[in-house]
Amino acid sequence: MLTPTEHQIRERLARVEEYSGVRLLFAAEAGSRAWGFASPDSDFDVRFVFARSPERYLSVRALDEQIGPIMEGDLDLAGWDLRKALRLLAKSNGPLLEWLGSPIRYAGDDRLVENWRALAAEVLCPRRLAAHYAGMANGAWQRCAEQGAAASAKRLLYAARALLAARWVATRAAIPPVRFADLVAGQAGELPPGIPAALDQLAAAKRELAESDPAPPCAELRDFLRSETMAIAATVEALEPRAPDLDRVDAFFRESLGIGG
Repeated sequence: MLTPTEHQIRERLARVEEYSGVRLLFAAEAGSRAWGFASPDSDFDVRFVFARSPERYLSVRALDEQIGPIMEGDLDLAGWDLRKALRLLAKSNGPLLEWLGSPIRYAGDDRLVENWRALAAEVLCPRRLAAHYAGMANGAWQRCAEQGAAASAKRLLYAARALLAARWVATRAAIPPVRFADLVAGQAGELPPGIPAALDQLAAAKRELAESDPAPPCAELRDFLRSETMAIAATVEALEPRAPDLDRVDAFFRESLGIGG
């Protein structure tokens, strides 16, 4: 398998269930394909959450909490056990929240995914999630600054996406959309003139370029990323921390296993 079709991805996920003796609760595309700016040579990053039988969670024996990564050509599969995923959800884990919000889903019905999303919003700690994205934005921007004109469209978009996600969480106390176009459109009125169009153009260029190709020059966008990455750190620092309702997460864990309250 080199470039997989959706049918092949679903078949591979079914084999993961069979060989590992688990049940996939949901599986979705992550990374640039979910964000909407995949390059022609981008991998398929498929992420999932799986569950075992209730009896396995009542054993004193340790459980493997992760499957993968499994690499096959352009396909990268990896997943977390239900208990690990819910612990991370209680910590407002950014990658997991993006899996839940991915517009490309390979397994999991709408009701199940909506229940997970509702719990994520219920226990959300905006400060923790905003800090996650602000840290990503800073790291990505620093690498762009070091590379100068040679910085790739991929690297600039990673910095921009993380920055816009941090701004979204900090100003709305809500989980940001996964699609980059939605992040830009939802904040277009809050950004300096010209920046939304520059971001859209950069994403369009990335979809045509290889992963390592340099980004088209845009001094205005680079100035924006430089100044706003510094500003968002102070904004996030001022947010109040919030402890998650672990009793609610425990109850959801039991509900997911079908063992009641």
